[in-house]
Amino acid sequence: MRKKYIAQTSQFDIYKKLYAMGYSSEQIKKSIINLLSPYIESREKLEQYAMTALALEAININIISSQSEWKDIFNFVLASYNKAREIDKHNTFAVIAYWNYDITVGQSNYSNQVKLEVGKQDRLLHLFYGEN
Repeated sequence: MRKKYIAQTSQFDIYKKLYAMGYSSEQIKKSIINLLSPYIESREKLEQYAMTALALEAININIISSQSEWKDIFNFVLASYNKAREIDKHNTFAVIAYWNYDITVGQSNYSNQVKLEVGKQDRLLHLFYGEN
């Protein structure tokens, strides 16, 4: 069971896939920095956390950027955040801190469902309807 779990979840390890494709850690870091530099003000923090805390953010930005509607929504939310931060930095961060736990739990639940999803294409439909 544990081996199956590890195999199932490791399929989402982007570094493993990129290394297998021949990319070096420096190339990956440079790509992350290029993707996130328009969104992160501190170049020092960007370089410091590019391969750790910000790697998944780069993947998410790349996914969002692949669809113009998604990118438009993201840019709208980012502009709203930046405007709120300019008006009242303290309260903006207080609101983010207040909602952070609930958002994190929701993201975690969603991620677990996606990662552990079992294909159902070979199962009979009546199993999903509870019919015998």
